[in-house]
Amino acid sequence: MIKIFRKIRQRLLTENKITRYLIYVLGEVLLVVIGILIALQINNWNEWRKDRIKEKEILIELAVTITNNIERIDKHNQDATRNNDSRDIIISLFIEKPPFSDSLKRHFFVSSLGYEISTLNYGGYEMLKNEGFNILKSAMIRKEIVNLFEISFMNLSKEEMEKRSEVYVADVARYLIKNFTDRGKPNDYFALLNDQSYVENLKAMKMHESWLMEVRIETLEESKRVLQLIKDELNE
Repeated sequence: MIKIFRKIRQRLLTENKITRYLIYVLGEVLLVVIGILIALQINNWNEWRKDRIKEKEILIELAVTITNNIERIDKHNQDATRNNDSRDIIISLFIEKPPFSDSLKRHFFVSSLGYEISTLNYGGYEMLKNEGFNILKSAMIRKEIVNLFEISFMNLSKEEMEKRSEVYVADVARYLIKNFTDRGKPNDYFALLNDQSYVENLKAMKMHESWLMEVRIETLEESKRVLQLIKDELNE
């Protein structure tokens, strides 16, 4: 093809047809430019298509990660509800002062349990960071995902760690070790019912557990909202 174009140019020069030669050269340059533009467009389209494939992979992984975290946080809130139910039962003993029954053993134990730590999954988010946030074409979804992982999830973990290290949890655990048999029965049940420091610690644990439950509920709601945004994007 190049040889044919060269022969045409040489013939036009030989025949001294300068105007036609210039027009021909201009046309040839124009064809080259058009070819380059088409090649660039095809290359850009191929890169865009690859980005969309990678974006879909990351969104799917993010959906799996967030779903996993939702399940973990929800399970921890169910456990927290169980713990506070047992605390309510033990706290009520100090008011009603009923006789001891073996069914209370479990509640004494459960009421003393420390706060759950949500070991959250960051797999999909790490994948996104490694690829680059701009792989997501929606700026709104990028912002929502970053806020969820960098603010909400981290804030939840921070709150849980701080509450778990509180003195109330350690005091209740030490009290049970010192004043209960290895079968979970108080050494002196009625003396226990007059120990205000023990019940006040339980009340504090219940209050802080309730606070953590509220933080988890807010995080769950945000997680479900962001998950739905991701699913909507995948379905487009």
